[in-house]
Amino acid sequence: MIVSKKDPLKLGVEYLRCAEFLRPAIDIHKTHSLLDIFGMLVSGHAFLVALKDSAGILEIVRYPKYKSCRIWLAGGKMDELLDIYPKIQIWAKRKGCKKIEILGRKGWEKVFQDHKKEAVVLTKEL
Repeated sequence: MIVSKKDPLKLGVEYLRCAEFLRPAIDIHKTHSLLDIFGMLVSGHAFLVALKDSAGILEIVRYPKYKSCRIWLAGGKMDELLDIYPKIQIWAKRKGCKKIEILGRKGWEKVFQDHKKEAVVLTKEL
């Protein structure tokens, strides 16, 4: 289920429950803390996908020519995450998105072979 700021109590309860699934991805990326992400959820800048044994974070990215749904963080049971993916696509279309973006580790390419690689993110510590 996708939980938004429209139900703040449910959002808080589900986020606390799902934090353990998201923590490994958060620790890999090191761009946000659990509190930072909760702030994004409460402000409506991100959406929580709360499943029984998995979770994900979605963002709607607004480009000048279209909107895209970015799947930014995910963790938990792979089968649950793959099962919810068609529903996320339907949700994204309803939100006016033209594309889905998956931001993650290289291994996701093997899982989503029918997706097009449009970019590579390179980083360097300064």
